[in-house]
Amino acid sequence: DKGNNDVTAQLDESQLIVFYFSAHWCPPCRQFTPMLKKFFDTARQLGDTGLQIIFVSSDNSEMEFTEYYYKHHGDWWAVPYKERQIKEKLSSQYSVSGIPFVAVINGWGQAAIGHTREDIMQAAQGPSTEVLRVLAKWRAAAGVVTNRPDQLPSGAAVTVCGLTGA
Repeated sequence: DKGNNDVTAQLDESQLIVFYFSAHWCPPCRQFTPMLKKFFDTARQLGDTGLQIIFVSSDNSEMEFTEYYYKHHGDWWAVPYKERQIKEKLSSQYSVSGIPFVAVINGWGQAAIGHTREDIMQAAQGPSTEVLRVLAKWRAAAGVVTNRPDQLPSGAAVTVCGLTGA
């Protein structure tokens, strides 16, 4: 993250992980990044902490990466620029053919949804509840079960006592 912290523990707890492939030199990326930032910030403001974004840079230098990441991105993670082999592996794994590109995976590392830019753009321009609708759609596609307040958590045991009397 921007504080150079180890993210392994936090990502283990995440319900959804978004890989955001982008670069500062890409005009569509510079146009899309503020929408993704608004989407992420809105999710946080609405209390949804089960979403993590990881920026995967296609910038031409570490200086370009650093400037773009620190000035224009949200409070999310990034693959260090020097880790080019990780960038290449992720790009191949998620069939990135152009940027900006967004891939959503579940906390187990399984691809859930491919290109989701349209969802993010629509949600960022709509009411804040649209962000929650999109996240619910992604969670369903990812096989992530969330506990609703009116349901018991999976595996919970309940003892029922009967009432006697008139």
